[in-house]
Amino acid sequence: MHVFLKGPIQVGKSTALEKALERLTAERHLLPAGFLTHSGLHGDTDLYISEYGEEKCYSQTHKVAYRHDNAVCGIPAAFDSLGVELLHKASHKGDLLCMDELGFLEKDALQFQSAVLSCLDFSIPILGVLKEKQVAWHEQITSHPSVIVLEITLENRNEIPEKIFSIFDQLKPKHFFY
Repeated sequence: MHVFLKGPIQVGKSTALEKALERLTAERHLLPAGFLTHSGLHGDTDLYISEYGEEKCYSQTHKVAYRHDNAVCGIPAAFDSLGVELLHKASHKGDLLCMDELGFLEKDALQFQSAVLSCLDFSIPILGVLKEKQVAWHEQITSHPSVIVLEITLENRNEIPEKIFSIFDQLKPKHFFY
């Protein structure tokens, strides 16, 4: 079973993911692994990808997008190398695969897209975040038979972590180990 959160920018998708993971870690003793995308520091508006649960990295090798003329431009080679590496590592390291977040920046990162889509066929559960702006490759995620998409809004965002926990809590323990 895989759960992906979808909703407007700044609605709290990543916060809901974090709250659900805290409870799943504490009560189910799960080891989350995967990646998170984050902004730079001290006025750096570029975007970076880091291993979930590790210190955020701001090096050139972790940069996956840069801002130019009020636009964000993805760096496909970064997703295809580091992104794929983090997914591979996570699929062998954790009990729950985290993908925060997937969106339009990866539209030309075909190896990364393929790695994400392959993860949907693993027995390890996934908890991920999709950018609200629909991109073609998201259809392959949202239409997968093992995927549940939870729409998050300002009105329901406080209920979403509990809903996520409830979904994963219903799984038999064997689903969390491979």
